[in-house]
Amino acid sequence: MGRKRSSSLPPDVFKQGKRYVHWPYLGCINGKPSRGEQTVLCSDKEPLHRVWFEYKKFIEGNERTIEWMLKAYLDSPEFKELAVKTQEMRLIYFHKICTKKGKKGNAFGKCPLERVSPPLIKKYLLTVDGNATRNKHKGFMAAAWKWAVGEFENIPPNPFDQLKISFKEDSRQDVYVTDDTYEKVFAHIRPAYQAAMELAYLCRAREAEVLELKDDDLLEEGILLRRDKGSITELTKWSPRLREAIELAKSACRATGSTRLIHDPDGASIAPQTFSNRFRKTMTRLVNKGVITPEEKFTFHDLKAKGVSDHTENYSGHKTLSSKKVYLRTAVKIDSTR
Repeated sequence: MGRKRSSSLPPDVFKQGKRYVHWPYLGCINGKPSRGEQTVLCSDKEPLHRVWFEYKKFIEGNERTIEWMLKAYLDSPEFKELAVKTQEMRLIYFHKICTKKGKKGNAFGKCPLERVSPPLIKKYLLTVDGNATRNKHKGFMAAAWKWAVGEFENIPPNPFDQLKISFKEDSRQDVYVTDDTYEKVFAHIRPAYQAAMELAYLCRAREAEVLELKDDDLLEEGILLRRDKGSITELTKWSPRLREAIELAKSACRATGSTRLIHDPDGASIAPQTFSNRFRKTMTRLVNKGVITPEEKFTFHDLKAKGVSDHTENYSGHKTLSSKKVYLRTAVKIDSTR
């Protein structure tokens, strides 16, 4: 991209063509470094002390913004104490919040904290797809603001305390993916996603649990599944269909150096939300093509429910008795769904 970085330059400042720009680092998204919006500081003909002057002026003028607050929160010990999956998802939300632009081209992340109001937050949230994701963006920013009030002086009152709106998430408890619908979708998607479907169904697993699987998890007796959200880690014993799913995954995902069983063609790991969004778009495409009806459309997470429903013991890995996990010292060994 023609950028040059010198150790004598301020943080996140690069020489880009004939100018110096501030290009903030936003974290690692899907295994790849990600940066935010570029801001021109001055011409490359200016001396170094002038570059530092413009940098400090820019930082001081933009210090108390949404992006500043969220980035400070991401660097905090409180954030590091969250579950790894939660951290990964909030890094993705951080990138989207900071880069989302309005009609005038202004990034939402550049908005000063004193100008953030409940109506402005609502306006932003309505640009996010899906009520569940809207609630997660809202929860992330509310938590960061609450943390910032306790860490810094002169932080405006938390506007999320006055934001009464809550986006209703549809219950999917009555959704059951039939074998016929499963087979129609399976026949029209990429092999890597076919393998992921099979693993989610046969092991009754969430997206994140499927995407976390590594070669080291393939044991002699079966697949070791490290469940998240407090559920019990288990070993799903081999069945012919489960072995075929693993072989399909290995043939479809062959990038060298990848640590994940299911990964992108370049070897990068796939974030659960990214995978879920891709699957949702695939389902929409299949509806538009007439492969399935709108009523047959399902989410990737529905495959876990199908796996539990079809399982002889309806096993899901959830803790039904609090004492069960306390006394369990080894992974539960459970048959594959089929």
